[in-house]
Amino acid sequence: MSSEQVTDREESGPVSPSFGSTVRRILIAWEKLRLVYIAVLAVPTVLVAIGNRGYPEAQQGFPVTVIVGALFANLAYFLGPAVEVYVAWLGFRHVIVRITLFTAGTLLAMALTLLVLSSFVMATF
Repeated sequence: MSSEQVTDREESGPVSPSFGSTVRRILIAWEKLRLVYIAVLAVPTVLVAIGNRGYPEAQQGFPVTVIVGALFANLAYFLGPAVEVYVAWLGFRHVIVRITLFTAGTLLAMALTLLVLSSFVMATF
């Protein structure tokens, strides 16, 4: 075999047959964390919805905003497992990656949620 010929095995990089099981473990772990993520974002949303009862001007657009926000939050959530799988593919497999990504992503999502919800709270004043 000449130096220019590359086999499929050599092109695959750090991926091994057990990498599929690593990806599966990562995705299952993130699906369990999704429940925490949804709860963290749902609590202030529900509280604002309850607090805005009786204020029609504050309720205007709220359902659409919640639906769009929920879709965006779930799409953004996929970045966590995608980045962790990529980092694992590069060879760094440690739970600290998941904890860091989940914490940073959840804090960012929470900040954006509170920012959007604040416009509905301000409408009651």
